[in-house]
Amino acid sequence: MIYFWVLYFLISILIIFSFYKLISNKFLRLLILSILSGLLLSVWLLEPGDTNLAPIISILFLESTILESNGLMRLLRPLIGLTLIIFLIFSISILVKKNLFRKK
Repeated sequence: MIYFWVLYFLISILIIFSFYKLISNKFLRLLILSILSGLLLSVWLLEPGDTNLAPIISILFLESTILESNGLMRLLRPLIGLTLIIFLIFSISILVKKNLFRKK
């Protein structure tokens, strides 16, 4: 099982890095990078009360095929939270990097 998670995260990081290299606009790069990182890197419980984890994107695909999609909101909270945290971390790191290397 650990091999799956290592392979999944490596492929996700490769996809994120590929999109990072394709986009030249800095703000758009930051926005796409945080959204894509939130989608691909976030994991959550398969069912409420269960101990098995799965990538949120796969659970979203599963929930969208079910007619009674009552589990969608339980997935959106961690997805949006992780996306915002990643966006803030990348924004702060860019600001710190700009201020550290600014010529006086």
